[in-house]
Amino acid sequence: MNNTRPTHAVFMPSLTVSERLVYLDLILIVRAGLRAFWQVGAALSEIRNSRLYREDYENWDAFCTAEVFMSGRYANNLISATEAREAIITDGTNVPSPTNESQLRPLAHLPESEIVAAWVDATTAYGAQPSGNEVSRVVERRSDPALAVIEPDPVRRMVTASGYPAVIGAMEADHLTPRDALTLVDALDACQSRVCEDMVNWGVSDPSFIRAMNKARDSETYAEIVRTGYLQFGDEDEALSVMDARAADLRQLLDLKQKERMLQAIAESRETVCFAQKAVIGNVTDNGVTLVIGGLGQLGAGEVVMVTIERMVRNG
Repeated sequence: MNNTRPTHAVFMPSLTVSERLVYLDLILIVRAGLRAFWQVGAALSEIRNSRLYREDYENWDAFCTAEVFMSGRYANNLISATEAREAIITDGTNVPSPTNESQLRPLAHLPESEIVAAWVDATTAYGAQPSGNEVSRVVERRSDPALAVIEPDPVRRMVTASGYPAVIGAMEADHLTPRDALTLVDALDACQSRVCEDMVNWGVSDPSFIRAMNKARDSETYAEIVRTGYLQFGDEDEALSVMDARAADLRQLLDLKQKERMLQAIAESRETVCFAQKAVIGNVTDNGVTLVIGGLGQLGAGEVVMVTIERMVRNG
């Protein structure tokens, strides 16, 4: 238990009785945490801006840690989000109001004049309640003010700002709708850079397949697909081009490869078991056999099989 008493500020005016009452009420609001984030943010804002903590604490961080159980940085984020929400709802623009702090976090560093415009773009592109990541992408793609003049449609503007020539070209040629193009851009942006480059090089245009490939990026199957440009299911006649593949096709191939590794492991484990049994029966002391027996201890033949399979599949 921490028995350290708060450090009192020096040469700071004492709180008036009314300030003390307000201060205590605001602390209760924040501690309860049951209200909407903007109500908590508003309470924190009043405490910080009026320095209502001054009689008990030397600084804002000390107050936040001791009284409302959060860091000063997080409290500042809540305040910034509250201010951004206030700018949106008082602007008069007919857009849905944000409902959580993470949606507004990417807007906090923008000038007030840009906050509303960025939120409008986000709700236009991603729907009434875009996620924090979606809002962040909108902010990143608004970095060129001249583009907003050239391309007023926020969805087309974000695709144009993405820097993927193939996607932009497909949208301009009406091969992709602006919204489909944006979905594709978001899928590419969410990938590891190596995967993104591979998908662009192969001209993959299915977002779900791109996301599935990103998850499988460390597998041997991924390396084979990138090397050949095909999903190899067996015979050459069963090969499927990456440009035509879907996420379900990749899942099917990954399942197939896993079964193949299991069968291979079972076949190889039989040889291992026979080798181990021969070593025990014949009292062979060859170093190789000794390592096998020593590593497996008193396991039975069936257990040897399972251990071998588990190791091979895990490493395969």
